[in-house]
Amino acid sequence: MVPPSVWLTAGRYSGTSAHDVLRRTLHRLKGSGDIDSFLELPEEPPGAGPKPRHDAPDLVFQARVRVDGPVTVRARLSVGPGTGGGRP
Repeated sequence: MVPPSVWLTAGRYSGTSAHDVLRRTLHRLKGSGDIDSFLELPEEPPGAGPKPRHDAPDLVFQARVRVDGPVTVRARLSVGPGTGGGRP
C-alpha cells in the first residue's frame, strides 16, 4: 500500500542521456537554492561485479527541500531501461 503522501508516476524521455539531464538539472536547482541537496545512489552494491548493460539497475536520484517551517520533503526518482532500446 502506498501512503497518500507518495506520488507515483511514470514517463518516458526519448533522449539518449536522461541521467545526465537529471544531474545537470539537480546541480542547477541546488545552485539556485530551489532544493537543499541531492544525491545519486550507487548503481551497484559494494562488491558486485560489472553487469551487462541490459541488466543494469535503475539509476536512483534523491533530492531534499525544506518547505514551511521544519517540514522537509524528500523526492526520489528512478531511471530505468525503456522498452524500445533501453537506457544507454
